[in-house]
Amino acid sequence: MKIHFGGSGVGIKKNLGNYLLIRKTLRKLGNTLTRDWLNPKIDKMTSSSEIAFQETIKAINNSNAVILEGTYDTSSVGKQLMLALNLELPVLILYYEKADKNSSLDNFIDKDSAKLVKKAVYSEDNLKEKLVSFLDWANKNTKLVRFNLELERRLDNYLKNKAKESKSSKSEEIRKLIIQDMSETQ
Repeated sequence: MKIHFGGSGVGIKKNLGNYLLIRKTLRKLGNTLTRDWLNPKIDKMTSSSEIAFQETIKAINNSNAVILEGTYDTSSVGKQLMLALNLELPVLILYYEKADKNSSLDNFIDKDSAKLVKKAVYSEDNLKEKLVSFLDWANKNTKLVRFNLELERRLDNYLKNKAKESKSSKSEEIRKLIIQDMSETQ
């Protein structure tokens, strides 16, 4: 699964070991990080916080799910949470067991988006279990899977026209064809 793992600059200074453990565990479980912001090479290439945030936006857009270390809930974590919820991505907010549990991140979660959010208190001993549980849930509850499709120009033109006639999108037209094919073969 493609995962955006995020946290805060304050958190990384105080809790780097836990951030690295989360990253390592996600990778061992076979997931791909859409932006490995903990990698020192990537961090050095990011010349400003504005560029870093643009890269974060791209990473969240390319993700199937988002995992945030929310122990230090700075505005950057809140922004990442809002981006994920606006894209209707499943989100796991992790809180380290030995830290203060007061969080302002709940202020970003409304009734409609609450169904997309899971929270977990973790330790070094139970982190893998918490991640596996969330990833299984996210896999079952993610509505859409994104992928790129390359088409010949004539097929793209056909899809554009079909979508315009149906007042839908090209993606919706492709979904209809797949569903039709599935019902015919069953």
